[in-house]
Amino acid sequence: MGQLWRGTGLSGNSEKHFSNRMSKRRPLSAGKIESFRIRAGTVLTHIATILTILIVSVSQQASAAETFQRGYATAHDGTDIYYEVHGSGHKFLLFGLYVQPDSAELSMYVKGLGDRYRLVVAQYPGRSSDARLYTLTPAAVAHDYLAVLDAAGAQDFAFYGYSFGAVCGLQLALRTTRMKALIAGGFPMMNGPYKEMLRTSRAQVLSPGETGHSPEAARQYLTFFEGLQSFDDLAIQNALHMPRLNFVG
Repeated sequence: MGQLWRGTGLSGNSEKHFSNRMSKRRPLSAGKIESFRIRAGTVLTHIATILTILIVSVSQQASAAETFQRGYATAHDGTDIYYEVHGSGHKFLLFGLYVQPDSAELSMYVKGLGDRYRLVVAQYPGRSSDARLYTLTPAAVAHDYLAVLDAAGAQDFAFYGYSFGAVCGLQLALRTTRMKALIAGGFPMMNGPYKEMLRTSRAQVLSPGETGHSPEAARQYLTFFEGLQSFDDLAIQNALHMPRLNFVG
């Protein structure tokens, strides 16, 4: 279930107090019921507006006639990052891992969103032959995604990432004012399991064949999570000013 991740909840005492109050309430009049319906409709309208902002609040001047481009950006280590841009819209949407130029899912996103957005996908962070073993730090990842956006001609953008891509999206959001919306799936944006991911990455380096990762790819992920062991994802929430959505599943 998705959530805008600055929600609030009731403590145990508050829940008990709330339940006691509710048990003593008298039946609502027709007028109050109608008033509640109006307020509920207003809340739903606000929710719909927020979700709309998550996708459409990115303003960018782009040529609607151009439907495809490809090229290379320069990574932090001087190597090339291959990227593609699909779609004819005026707003940019950058995808993190696991939507890449050769992903089977890409055509689905282009079909569904390509008439309204320009979808930016990159062959990043690299695989066996171009893995960045010891330099793939969170700051380096943010630098590289911004380099891709620069090469693609994007200024403001929205970001969608899943799993490792979601982790990268949060680190990017903290290092630029250009991101206007963040959609993160498959990884919690608060109380994230960074220590667990470090242990998993170490295990993948020791036994890469059992996880599907090459030794080189596993090592670069270890470098990344080594750089997040002192990261406090609760302390940085006030530094995030863009609309954002976090979902699981």
